[in-house]
Amino acid sequence: MENNIMLELYNSLLIKYSELQKEVDLIKKEIEDLKSGNSVNDKSLNNNVIKKNKYVKIREYLENSNMDEITCSIDELDKMVRISEVCYKNEKNIRLAFSNTKSHSLALSWLGAGYKVSGITFDRECLKNTLIKFTKIK
Repeated sequence: MENNIMLELYNSLLIKYSELQKEVDLIKKEIEDLKSGNSVNDKSLNNNVIKKNKYVKIREYLENSNMDEITCSIDELDKMVRISEVCYKNEKNIRLAFSNTKSHSLALSWLGAGYKVSGITFDRECLKNTLIKFTKIK
């Protein structure tokens, strides 16, 4: 009986490993595309990573807004997608988390929607109330 459970667990882990390896391969391809100069808005960009990305709700929110500028608090963004607390632990982490870099999945959510972070207004009493300003890339 115990051997059957262990075998089932092992098979389940093999399947999960295979799925994760496919995700890693997709991400590696995205990194190669970005390093070769493809921009996030290029048609050649493989959207699978962004679609499967946990931050897709931010992308959809921005895409559906039809606004040139949108300001959200970290708390509002956190309610959309559950941002890691590490991201808003201190001002340095907030600056890093909300930098316009194509190497982070959080940034790909707004860059993929055609926006950039154009400003951060810190609330030093409660960092979750810090405001992030997104501006449409023209």
